[in-house]
Formats: sequence, structure tokens, C-alpha cells
Amino acid sequence: MEGPLISVIVPGYNIECYVEKCLQSIQKQVYKNIEVLLIDDGSIDCTGQIFDKYAKMDSRFKAVHQKNQGVSVARNLGLEMANGEWICFVDGDDYLDTNTFENIMLEIANQDIDAVMFEYCVAYPNGEIQRHNLQQTYGILTNEEAMNNIFNYAPFCWAKFFRKKIVNNVKFKQNIYRGEDTIFAVEAFHRAEKIYSTEKNYYYYVQSEGSAVRGGLNNRQLTGIDAFEWLHDFSIKYYPELKAQALINYINIMIEFYIEMEAEKNININIKNKILQQTKKYKTEVMQVVSGKQKIKFKMFYIWPFFFGKCINVFRKKRY
Repeated sequence: MEGPLISVIVPGYNIECYVEKCLQSIQKQVYKNIEVLLIDDGSIDCTGQIFDKYAKMDSRFKAVHQKNQGVSVARNLGLEMANGEWICFVDGDDYLDTNTFENIMLEIANQDIDAVMFEYCVAYPNGEIQRHNLQQTYGILTNEEAMNNIFNYAPFCWAKFFRKKIVNNVKFKQNIYRGEDTIFAVEAFHRAEKIYSTEKNYYYYVQSEGSAVRGGLNNRQLTGIDAFEWLHDFSIKYYPELKAQALINYINIMIEFYIEMEAEKNININIKNKILQQTKKYKTEVMQVVSGKQKIKFKMFYIWPFFFGKCINVFRKKRY
């Protein structure tokens, strides 16, 4: 199929064990009109060399190396370099179905679509593949329906296509290291006039120790609190029907961070105080909208956060 140029942005940091599969899945795409922007974020393993190898063997691949500054800086560099009418992101330790670009371009042909979201599979180290099909709405979506999918089921920038014109002035927030891709997706889809969603699983999200969101709690990860606070404020301003879910997500991430801080003895007193103050601030409101097991979880946290954190960590140790 002849079609518009797609810019594929692949950031990578120390993923030499996984990146070959990722790049092969892109190189073997049935749809050929692509440019692949490989951004090496200061890797100290062979990731950068693998990027260079693909750039030499395939003129559609371009490799760039920067000092380690984080995935947001890498993705923003890719956005600056992109020449395509369409933009998509693939994490360097994940991979795609080889028909991804072809099928999506066929599905949206002649429809003036501005943004696309599709489903994904979770690939586990033991070889198990688990399909993810949780979005409630497919086909042509309103902005509200798309936001509902992002807030509840697909809070990331991958497994999505963005027409370049809607992301020209959208950047990843470089001071946020968890949830920054959710913010990007929300800002981009908010600007889209026509959105399409497909139930087909084209993206493979690989569970590995090297992924950015795994590997223990640190100060960078704690910036996720700021991300979810931003998303809560954004929902109040533009999508009040999602305010309750955004608030639940915000409180939930703070509780999870509190539990992790207790487990790892990583007690950042300023963050801990912020968690306790912010969760208390929204206590009445969140307890009115939360339900089921989460309501029990939140209630226990509010009664005795320290004891709750200790109990959860003991339970998790026994379970895993």
C-alpha cells in the first residue's frame, strides 16, 4: 500500500537484550513508507551500537545518541526530527505485529482521522501472551470517549497514532518521569477533531526487568504524583464527567507510593507529608465516588496509613 510517511520514534536505554526484536518488527512492516528515529539515551551497553547497525543497513532508520537525560527528552528529540504525516512511539523493549501500519492505514483511509488508538498484548518472560481488550468503545470516538479509554485502560503514548499537526506544539514534560506519556496522550487526543479506535491487538508490551516503570521506587518515579495531579486538574477543566475517575487514579497512585516507600525504607519525608496532606484533602470527595475493594482499601488507609502500609507489604511478600 502507498500512503503517507509514518515517523516511528524509538527511545532506548540499556535494552540490548530486547531491542533487536523491536527493530526487526518495524523493519519487516508490510507498509514500507516509514522513517524510524532511534534515540539512544546514553546507553552504556550495546543499545547504541545496535541502533547504528540498523541505520547503516536500512536508509529509513536514523540513529541519534544523546547523554542520558530520560525518555521524555529522547521522545521530544524524535518529535523535532520527525518528517512524517503520522507519528507513533514504540518503546525499544516492545515490538509490533508486522501488519500494524498497513492495517491501520487501510482502516482509516479517506476518513480524515487525527488520532488512532489500538489494543495491545502483554508478553511475559515465560512466553505467555495475554491479549488486552478492555476499551469500552471502538470505531469513531468522541474526545470524551477517547479520554475515558486513556484514563481507564490505555494510559500511555504507545499503541496510538498521532497526526503530526495535532502534536506540533505538544511535548513530553521533562521533569516528570512517570505518567508523562499519559499527559502527552491526553493533550494530543484533546486536540484531535476525529478519533478512531480498533479492537485489534497490534502492539506487544514486554514485561521485563529493564522497563522504565519497573525496578524499584526512586525520586524520579515519585514525580508520578505530579502527573496524576495534573491529569486530575485537566479533567476538572475539560472533562468533568471523568473527574471522579481521575481523582481515584490520583489518590490510588499516592497510596501505592506510600506503600512502596514503607517497603523499601525509602522515606522521603516531604513526599510522605504531601501524600498524607493531599489524600486527606480529598477524603470526603473520593469516598463518595470510590466503590468495591478500592473503597475498603482507601478507608483502611485513611484510618491508619502506617499500619495499612505495613500489612500490605507483609501480604505481598507472602504472596510473591
